[in-house]
Amino acid sequence: MSRLPPLLVVGLVVIAGFAPAVTATSTIDAPTAASSDPVVDDRQTVAVDATDDADRTKPPNNTTTRLQLDGPQTGNYSTVTLDFGGSMAMSAEDVENQYYVSLVTVQLDRVSGRAARTAVVEAYLDAAVEELNDISRMEAAATERYRQGEISAETFLVRLATAHVRASAMEESLERVERAAEPLPQATVVRILDLQMELGAHQSRIREHVANTATGELESQPNTIYVTASANGAILEMIENGRYYRNANRFDKREPTGVDQFKGDFGKVQDRLDDIYPWAFKPDSINIIDSYPAQNVYLTTFGHPQGSINAYMDGSTTDVYREEQTLVLDRLPADETITKTTNNTTVRVHRTSANGPFLVNVTRTVPDGEGNTTVEAADALVKIDGSVVGRTGSDGERWMLAPVGDYRITVVRGETTINVSVPS
Repeated sequence: MSRLPPLLVVGLVVIAGFAPAVTATSTIDAPTAASSDPVVDDRQTVAVDATDDADRTKPPNNTTTRLQLDGPQTGNYSTVTLDFGGSMAMSAEDVENQYYVSLVTVQLDRVSGRAARTAVVEAYLDAAVEELNDISRMEAAATERYRQGEISAETFLVRLATAHVRASAMEESLERVERAAEPLPQATVVRILDLQMELGAHQSRIREHVANTATGELESQPNTIYVTASANGAILEMIENGRYYRNANRFDKREPTGVDQFKGDFGKVQDRLDDIYPWAFKPDSINIIDSYPAQNVYLTTFGHPQGSINAYMDGSTTDVYREEQTLVLDRLPADETITKTTNNTTVRVHRTSANGPFLVNVTRTVPDGEGNTTVEAADALVKIDGSVVGRTGSDGERWMLAPVGDYRITVVRGETTINVSVPS
């Protein structure tokens, strides 16, 4: 957080501009989860052409549409481990944030009058904007470096986790400064809410998981994360405790200085959301849409039978540019099942829509000696494109993240090896 020079909060008088009021936001939290087995970060870069973006508006098999990437994509599995450098960087961010907040509160104690206290807060908000811009630049640069093969998936994840920590610390500091300076003019309060919204876009459950892993604060084994990047954005995916977490970001869908096409008309916003999420979004059901006119953003949070979605929509492009989905695995409908049997062992791969997670089911046929057979669940080792991703366990099942492009699933049980090719 060295981007927040303390001199900015000393003796400055700033006249705040006025902005429309903003409604409070709400998110849907998923339960705490246990981890999946780790996987080795074997770099496997695949260039594929994604489905045309227009197809994302088509309802796929009674489930949610999901923000996709365009053009050639780089995708890899990764499991982050304890990262000394990343841990030090995140700890330094927290220490510096506390230092700057302390400076602001000291300045607030030294001045009197609403105008003077507001000036101190506005100066701090100017510095917070610079911090937010720096976080955005860091995230974009890390995405491009990962896409180009200059950094590994693990390094990329640690940098996104660092962005999460910086944004989280900054959001908390804004709350502390606002409380210390109360009462503030409405325009300043709105500006704080705008910044908190933007900072929230850099935070997610997956990034928090990586941050806790890198700093050694995770109490369980780290989860496997699949990382995909293209020239216009990135997607992170993780399975945890029966849930599928997916964070997607499209840099090219964001135009903060553009003209708001909705002009604050929430009916038009709902119509657009209904176009983007035709199965999941119901205008007549309970959902939350918050408008941030100064930032040209409409943030919506809504639940559906399979989970929940947080979507950041740009008023100028009228597209969702950041999306966080939480889906319950056993509620996802199967799009296709591929079956293969060898030596009394059967492997079934149940795919879900939109390149979502897939379920591997392994069973074995057991003779009873009297000419009859029974089918039992089988514990087997599972690989994807040669990389071990774990075992099916006693129930014979394991949910997995689908890589980009075509891939091969290998199931090994004893001396039996079964390969299943899965097209993209």
